[in-house]
Amino acid sequence: MVAFTGWVWSMAASFNSIPGDTLYGLKLASERTQLSFAADKTTKTSLRLEFAGRRAEEIARMIETGNSERAVQVKEAVGVIKDEIRTASRELAALKKSHARETVPVAKIIERKVAPIAASIETSLALVRSDDRPDVTEMREAVQIASVEALAVIANAIKET
Repeated sequence: MVAFTGWVWSMAASFNSIPGDTLYGLKLASERTQLSFAADKTTKTSLRLEFAGRRAEEIARMIETGNSERAVQVKEAVGVIKDEIRTASRELAALKKSHARETVPVAKIIERKVAPIAASIETSLALVRSDDRPDVTEMREAVQIASVEALAVIANAIKET
Protein backbone atom coordinates (compact mmCIF):
# COMPACT_ATOMS: atom_id res chain seq x y z
CA MET A 1 0.00 0.00 0.00
CA VAL A 2 2.83 2.39 0.87
CA ALA A 3 4.55 1.70 -2.46
CA PHE A 4 1.32 2.34 -4.39
CA THR A 5 0.73 5.58 -2.50
CA GLY A 6 4.29 6.67 -3.26
CA TRP A 7 3.82 5.88 -6.95
CA VAL A 8 0.55 7.85 -7.09
CA TRP A 9 2.20 10.79 -5.31
CA SER A 10 5.15 10.71 -7.72
CA MET A 11 2.84 10.67 -10.74
CA ALA A 12 0.83 13.61 -9.39
CA ALA A 13 3.98 15.57 -8.54
CA SER A 14 5.47 14.91 -11.98
CA PHE A 15 2.51 16.51 -13.75
CA ASN A 16 3.84 20.02 -13.03
CA SER A 17 7.46 19.22 -13.80
CA ILE A 18 9.34 20.86 -16.65
CA PRO A 19 12.44 19.73 -18.58
CA GLY A 20 15.39 19.55 -16.23
CA ASP A 21 13.27 18.67 -13.18
CA THR A 22 13.88 15.36 -11.44
CA LEU A 23 10.38 14.00 -12.10
CA TYR A 24 10.15 15.11 -15.75
CA GLY A 25 11.14 11.68 -17.08
CA LEU A 26 8.29 10.14 -15.10
CA LYS A 27 5.89 12.62 -16.68
CA LEU A 28 7.04 11.67 -20.18
CA ALA A 29 6.85 7.95 -19.37
CA SER A 30 3.28 8.43 -18.15
CA GLU A 31 2.37 10.17 -21.42
CA ARG A 32 3.96 7.40 -23.52
CA THR A 33 2.00 4.84 -21.52
CA GLN A 34 -1.25 6.71 -22.15
CA LEU A 35 -0.47 6.79 -25.88
CA SER A 36 0.27 3.08 -25.98
CA PHE A 37 -3.11 2.30 -24.40
CA ALA A 38 -5.10 4.66 -26.65
CA ALA A 39 -7.92 2.67 -28.17
CA ASP A 40 -8.15 4.42 -31.54
CA LYS A 41 -6.56 7.04 -33.80
CA THR A 42 -8.92 9.77 -32.61
CA THR A 43 -7.88 9.28 -28.98
CA LYS A 44 -4.23 8.90 -29.93
CA THR A 45 -4.21 12.12 -31.97
CA SER A 46 -6.03 13.99 -29.23
CA LEU A 47 -3.47 12.80 -26.67
CA ARG A 48 -0.52 13.69 -28.94
CA LEU A 49 -1.78 17.23 -29.33
CA GLU A 50 -2.66 17.49 -25.63
CA PHE A 51 0.94 16.55 -24.85
CA ALA A 52 2.20 19.07 -27.43
CA GLY A 53 0.08 21.66 -25.61
CA ARG A 54 1.78 20.65 -22.36
CA ARG A 55 5.17 21.21 -24.00
CA ALA A 56 3.97 24.71 -25.00
CA GLU A 57 2.98 25.38 -21.38
CA GLU A 58 6.36 24.10 -20.23
CA ILE A 59 8.08 26.49 -22.63
CA ALA A 60 6.14 29.39 -21.15
CA ARG A 61 7.07 28.32 -17.61
CA MET A 62 10.74 27.85 -18.52
CA ILE A 63 10.87 31.31 -20.10
CA GLU A 64 9.16 32.85 -17.06
CA THR A 65 11.97 31.55 -14.83
CA GLY A 66 14.43 33.67 -16.81
CA ASN A 67 17.04 30.94 -16.50
CA SER A 68 19.27 31.21 -19.59
CA GLU A 69 20.40 27.59 -19.08
CA ARG A 70 16.90 26.52 -20.13
CA ALA A 71 17.50 27.68 -23.74
CA VAL A 72 18.53 24.19 -24.87
CA GLN A 73 15.49 22.65 -23.19
CA VAL A 74 13.18 25.23 -24.82
CA LYS A 75 14.66 24.36 -28.21
CA GLU A 76 14.15 20.64 -27.54
CA ALA A 77 10.53 21.24 -26.46
CA VAL A 78 9.84 23.17 -29.69
CA GLY A 79 11.26 20.20 -31.61
CA VAL A 80 9.03 17.75 -29.73
CA ILE A 81 5.97 19.88 -30.52
CA LYS A 82 6.91 19.98 -34.19
CA ASP A 83 7.34 16.20 -34.22
CA GLU A 84 3.98 15.59 -32.51
CA ILE A 85 2.19 17.84 -35.01
CA ARG A 86 3.91 16.10 -37.93
CA THR A 87 2.95 12.71 -36.50
CA ALA A 88 -0.67 13.84 -36.21
CA SER A 89 -0.53 14.95 -39.86
CA ARG A 90 0.88 11.59 -40.94
CA GLU A 91 -1.84 9.77 -39.02
CA LEU A 92 -4.48 11.93 -40.71
CA ALA A 93 -2.97 11.18 -44.14
CA ALA A 94 -3.02 7.44 -43.41
CA LEU A 95 -6.63 7.60 -42.26
CA LYS A 96 -7.59 9.60 -45.36
CA LYS A 97 -5.86 7.08 -47.61
CA SER A 98 -7.68 4.16 -46.00
CA HIS A 99 -11.03 6.03 -45.99
CA ALA A 100 -11.37 5.31 -42.27
CA ARG A 101 -14.41 6.64 -40.44
CA GLU A 102 -12.09 8.33 -37.94
CA THR A 103 -10.68 10.67 -40.60
CA VAL A 104 -13.03 13.63 -40.02
CA PRO A 105 -12.93 13.47 -36.19
CA VAL A 106 -9.11 13.39 -36.30
CA ALA A 107 -9.08 16.34 -38.74
CA LYS A 108 -11.33 18.33 -36.41
CA ILE A 109 -9.04 17.64 -33.45
CA ILE A 110 -6.01 18.76 -35.43
CA GLU A 111 -7.70 21.91 -36.67
CA ARG A 112 -8.94 22.80 -33.19
CA LYS A 113 -5.66 22.18 -31.34
CA VAL A 114 -2.62 23.02 -33.49
CA ALA A 115 -3.16 26.77 -33.95
CA PRO A 116 -3.51 27.55 -30.21
CA ILE A 117 -0.36 25.52 -29.49
CA ALA A 118 1.61 27.50 -32.07
CA ALA A 119 0.18 30.81 -30.85
CA SER A 120 1.17 29.97 -27.28
CA ILE A 121 4.74 29.26 -28.32
CA GLU A 122 4.97 32.41 -30.42
CA THR A 123 3.71 34.49 -27.48
CA SER A 124 6.17 32.89 -25.07
CA LEU A 125 9.14 33.21 -27.41
CA ALA A 126 8.40 36.89 -28.01
CA LEU A 127 9.67 37.41 -24.45
CA VAL A 128 13.05 35.82 -25.21
CA ARG A 129 16.04 37.80 -26.48
CA SER A 130 16.45 37.20 -30.20
CA ASP A 131 19.87 35.57 -29.85
CA ASP A 132 18.45 33.05 -27.32
CA ARG A 133 15.27 32.36 -29.30
CA PRO A 134 15.09 28.95 -31.01
CA ASP A 135 14.19 28.78 -34.68
CA VAL A 136 10.51 27.88 -34.95
CA THR A 137 10.29 27.95 -38.76
CA GLU A 138 9.86 24.18 -39.05
CA MET A 139 7.24 24.16 -36.30
CA ARG A 140 5.29 26.92 -38.08
CA GLU A 141 5.44 24.92 -41.32
CA ALA A 142 4.23 21.78 -39.54
CA VAL A 143 1.31 23.75 -38.08
CA GLN A 144 0.40 25.23 -41.47
CA ILE A 145 0.54 21.87 -43.22
CA ALA A 146 -1.49 20.16 -40.49
CA SER A 147 -4.12 22.91 -40.58
CA VAL A 148 -4.44 22.89 -44.35
CA GLU A 149 -4.69 19.09 -44.49
CA ALA A 150 -7.27 19.04 -41.70
CA LEU A 151 -9.36 21.76 -43.33
CA ALA A 152 -9.23 19.92 -46.67
CA VAL A 153 -10.58 16.75 -45.03
CA ILE A 154 -13.33 18.68 -43.26
CA ALA A 155 -14.27 20.59 -46.45
CA ASN A 156 -14.36 17.38 -48.47
CA ALA A 157 -16.63 15.75 -45.87
CA ILE A 158 -19.00 18.73 -46.03
CA LYS A 159 -18.97 18.61 -49.83
CA GLU A 160 -19.86 14.92 -49.81
CA THR A 161 -22.89 15.42 -47.55
